[in-house]
Amino acid sequence: MDDKRIDFILVLLLILVSIGLQAYFLNPPVISDQLDYFFHANSFFNKPLAITHRSMRLGLIIPTAVLIKIFGYSEAAYYAMSFIGMAALVAGIQ
Repeated sequence: MDDKRIDFILVLLLILVSIGLQAYFLNPPVISDQLDYFFHANSFFNKPLAITHRSMRLGLIIPTAVLIKIFGYSEAAYYAMSFIGMAALVAGIQ
């Protein structure tokens, strides 16, 4: 096997291990900032909200709003952003 194929397999293995560990240590939603961002993401495409420092975190709110459109207002949409972020972080480190 060439080196690029081995590197690709190792990165894929690291991504799978990190997502597995994150799923194992997954915490339930906490009534805090995270749910406030989720609320803003749910309302993003529907109605304008008052501008606050939390509603302007568009790098978090827009992808979460897209995930809410895909999965609906559910725990799948709530956790999907953290799993995607973890996979991107591990892939980006390599």
